[in-house]
Amino acid sequence: MWRKYIQWEKTNPSGTEEYAHFARRVIFAYEQALLCLGYYPDIWYEASLFQQQAAVALAEKGDVKLAAQMNAEVAQLFERAIGGLLKDSQLLFFAYADFEEERMKYDNVRKIYDKLLAIEQADPTLVSFYLFRCNCFSNYSVKLLWNVLFSLQNTATHFIRFPLHYWENCWRESLEW
Repeated sequence: MWRKYIQWEKTNPSGTEEYAHFARRVIFAYEQALLCLGYYPDIWYEASLFQQQAAVALAEKGDVKLAAQMNAEVAQLFERAIGGLLKDSQLLFFAYADFEEERMKYDNVRKIYDKLLAIEQADPTLVSFYLFRCNCFSNYSVKLLWNVLFSLQNTATHFIRFPLHYWENCWRESLEW
């Protein structure tokens, strides 16, 4: 029902020509849906994607101030999701990290990944996190991450050993261990 309502709002039933007004109506529909469907990470993700697309569209139309405000609201939306009902949703953590990485806010990305690694149920096998750290931070932080990944008590840790050892052997000279 909520998805149908959101899709209906996206058809612009009020016929407004102002994109900002249209986007606010759709965002309001998502906010109402989140009140009932707060435990569904896909709704949070869809809401954030729509807001990101709306911010891009507003920036293209020249409303940079409202686009920046909407981007700030996207970050707040992600914080509400991972700080509240969906603390264990890896989808939202990675979507939030990707959003912040696109905005080149690498300190925020680091905090998001640190929060994700602090969750016991989180699966640390995602090597993209490791490669991100390797590409964006110092060799010292890579070595710290290496130690953290192998000290985790999660059962899935053995899945990362092969790719990480392979990567370490390929790039050992460039990392200057």
